[in-house]
Amino acid sequence: MIPLWPKLTAAQNLFNAAHRAAAGKHARSDVAAFLANLEPELFRLRRELMGAIYRPGRYRTFPIADPKPRLISAAPFRDRVVHHALTNIVEPLFERRFVPYSFACRKGFGAHKALTLARDACAKYPCVLKLDIRKYFQSIDHLLLKDRLARVIDCPDTLHLIDLILASSIQSDDRVEYFPGDGLFTPIERPRGLPLGNQTSQFFANVYLDPMDQMIVRNLRPGAYARYVGDFLLFANSKEQLHDMHGQIREFLYRYRLSLHPGKSRVYWCRDGFPFLGFRLFPTHARLVRPNVVRFRRRLRQLQADYHASLIDKETVNQSVLAWIGHAMHGDTWRLREQIFDALALSRRGVQIARPWPRALPKTRTCFMFDAGCPASGPRPGNGKARSRQFLDGTLAAGCYTRSISPGQPEPQIVVLFVQLIVVAIRRARVPSIVVESTAPPHVTTAFRLLVYHPKNFPRGGNAPSAPPTGFFGSS
Repeated sequence: MIPLWPKLTAAQNLFNAAHRAAAGKHARSDVAAFLANLEPELFRLRRELMGAIYRPGRYRTFPIADPKPRLISAAPFRDRVVHHALTNIVEPLFERRFVPYSFACRKGFGAHKALTLARDACAKYPCVLKLDIRKYFQSIDHLLLKDRLARVIDCPDTLHLIDLILASSIQSDDRVEYFPGDGLFTPIERPRGLPLGNQTSQFFANVYLDPMDQMIVRNLRPGAYARYVGDFLLFANSKEQLHDMHGQIREFLYRYRLSLHPGKSRVYWCRDGFPFLGFRLFPTHARLVRPNVVRFRRRLRQLQADYHASLIDKETVNQSVLAWIGHAMHGDTWRLREQIFDALALSRRGVQIARPWPRALPKTRTCFMFDAGCPASGPRPGNGKARSRQFLDGTLAAGCYTRSISPGQPEPQIVVLFVQLIVVAIRRARVPSIVVESTAPPHVTTAFRLLVYHPKNFPRGGNAPSAPPTGFFGSS
C-alpha cells in the first residue's frame, strides 16, 4: 500500500487538483495567472510540500446577506489547490465509513436526492423531527476534529498539513457557550470554527458529524433519516418516539460541543408541512418557500437589467434561469414557473427577444400560427389559415401572427395596419410579452411577424382558438 503523503504530493494529483479548483473560475484574475504558469507554480508548490516549508496564505473575507448574513472566507488559489489535493486522497478513506443518509458534499448524493428521500418518507410516516445545529461551521471544535481524523489517517505528514490548514482558518466568534464539564476559560481556550467556502471545510463537516449519524442509524433507528450539513430529519409513527430521540440527540451533541437551534428544532405532523432545503414538504406535494421565490425574482430582474445594458449575453441568462428551473422542478411548482415567466421579456436596445426556456412550460401544449394574406387582396375564404405547430428549438410561441404589406401600399397605411395588428394580438392573447421581428423578403416592401408568448387563455391541445376578426386577417 502506497503511503498517503507520496500520493498527495504526486505531480498528477496536484495537476488534477488545480483543474478541479479552477472549474468555473477561469475568468478570475488570480486563477488565470496561476494557470498561465501552471507547471512552474505546481512544481514550486510540490517542493514546498515535500520540504515541509509550505504555509497557507491569508484569507480574503467578505460578508453576504442573502439568504442570511454570513461571513465568507476565500483562501488564495494556490491554497485551494492544496485543499483539493488533500481531499482527493483522504476523502475515499472516510467515504466508505459514512452512512448513506448524509447527502451534503458527497459524490453521487446532493440536495435533490435528500429531497427525494424526505418526500418519500413524508408520504409514509405521519410525524417528523426536524433538527438544526446552531452555527455549525463556526462551532466545530478543532481538537475533537483532529482526533476523529487521526483515527483513520495514519500519516504524520498528512496530519501536519491538516493542522496547518486548521490553524490558518480559525474563525473569530464572539459567542461564549459552555458545555457540561467546562471550566471558566474552556470556551476561550479551545480553537473552533471552519471557514465557509473551503473544500476542506465541507469534508471536515461530514467527518465531524459522522458519529452522530452512526448513533442515529444504529441505536435510535428512526423510520427514515436524512441529513444535509447541519439540517436533518427523523421520521417515525408517533410524536412520543421523536421527542425521546430529540433528547438523546441533544445530549449526544453536547459531547462534540454542538447545540441545537431552539427555534428551528421541533416535531411536525407531516400533513401540516415542514421546511427542508428551501422547500415546504407535504405528503402529497412540495412547494418552494417564499424567500427562495423572492430571491429568484430579484435575480431575474438583475439579469434583465444586465442583459439590457449588454453586460451579459443570452447564454448567461439561459444558464442561470435553467439552473433555477431545474431546482424548482423538484417541487410542484408548475403554476409558479408559469406565473414568473408569463410576463417576462428580455430586451436589448429596444428589441425584445424570445427566451428558449422549454422546461418552464409543459411539453404537451400546442402553439398556433395564423397566416394572413396581404391587405390589398381583401378577405378571401381560406386566406387566414390556422395550423398548429409543436415547439421548435425550445421557443415557446403560443401565437404567431404574420402580416405582409404589398409593394404599392402607402406608408401611413402600413403604420396603421401594423398598430392594429399589435392591438388585436395583445387583446386576443391578453399578455404584455410580445416580440416583433422584421422579415422583409426581396419582393415585399415590409413584412412583420408578431409573436405572442405564454397566453393563459389558449387551449392545451390541438384545437385552434377562434379565428381572428373577419376583414383584417381574413376568414378561417
